[in-house]
Amino acid sequence: MKNIRLVVCGAGSRGSNVTLNVICALEGVSVVGVCDLREDFARILADKVAEKQGAVPEVYGDYRQMFEALKPDAVFVATSFDAHVSISVCAMEMGIAGISTPFFPSCLLL
Repeated sequence: MKNIRLVVCGAGSRGSNVTLNVICALEGVSVVGVCDLREDFARILADKVAEKQGAVPEVYGDYRQMFEALKPDAVFVATSFDAHVSISVCAMEMGIAGISTPFFPSCLLL
């Protein structure tokens, strides 16, 4: 099975909770990058992800730079809702699959 290289946009409460409690538990998924306008938030989440998966994701303040540099397979968008569309459209234009928190199945959080 191919390992899915996933990046996270948004390191606040929603992004951190889903990343740490769901995404990091998925077999075959590696979080390779974390982006947040507040890079200190992104660094905190990246360090916590490293504790769970053993490798430290790269940290970015700009999602476009992260997409270009890492060329991920998928992105989990957990930003403020007004930023979801621009990030998701950019990802789709670059051929990156997207998951967005408004559509993330809440049953996976249990």
